[in-house]
Amino acid sequence: MQLAGLQIEKDKLMTKADVLASSSRDVLTLIRDRNVEVIGRELIWHYPVSDGSFLGCYIALVYEGFLCLPYNCADREELIELDQAKLLGEDALQALLDDWIPFASGLQSVLEQMIEIEKGVL
Repeated sequence: MQLAGLQIEKDKLMTKADVLASSSRDVLTLIRDRNVEVIGRELIWHYPVSDGSFLGCYIALVYEGFLCLPYNCADREELIELDQAKLLGEDALQALLDDWIPFASGLQSVLEQMIEIEKGVL
C-alpha cells in the first residue's frame, strides 16, 4: 500500500485489536511510537471537526484500514473514547472530507482577513 509518499507493508501495522487493548491515555503514543519504529512516520492524523457526538477524532492507519478514534475533553485533556472506535470505509472518509472542506475554507478566509487587519489594510 502507498500512502503519504510511503510504501507501507500492512503486516507491520498494529491491528485494531492491538489498539483497542491499550489504555485510552496511552493509545496515541503507542500508535505513534510503533509506526515511527517500523515505518519511520507517525501515520496518525488529528481531525478537529466535531460531528456533534464528539469534539473530533484521530485517524490511525491500522492493519485493517483507517481507524477512527473519537475524543472528548475533560479538564482540558483529550479523552479518547476507545469504546467508540471504528474502522472508516469509503463513505465515512468522504463524509469527513466533505465536512473538512468548509471548515478549512472558513478558517483560511478568517486568517487572511486577520493578516490584512494586522497590515492595516482593513
